Amino acid sequence: MDEALIRRHRLIICAGNAALIGRPYRLTICALDFDALVAALPLSEGGEEAQLKRIAELQAENSVVGRELEKQLEAAERELEEVRELFGQAADHCLNLKKPE
Repeated sequence: MDEALIRRHRLIICAGNAALIGRPYRLTICALDFDALVAALPLSEGGEEAQLKRIAELQAENSVVGRELEKQLEAAERELEEVRELFGQAADHCLNLKKPE
């Protein structure tokens, strides 16, 4: 596949000449784009079984990271609530709406 040819064809389409180009030509460009995307896919090493094993590993890793993020979110929410409370107390004291305790 000639990358320069693909770029040239895309430039023609992007230059606003799409109305002048026939449908078969646009389909050819789409097919070339599809071929380029397929060629960019990583090779499947080890077959389906290895891929399923890798997927399971990634899901387990994702689960661990998700739990850690959940803990961090809960801690951040607690801290935010504390800051809001302290801000409210400071605002009340500054406005003399409440007597300091």
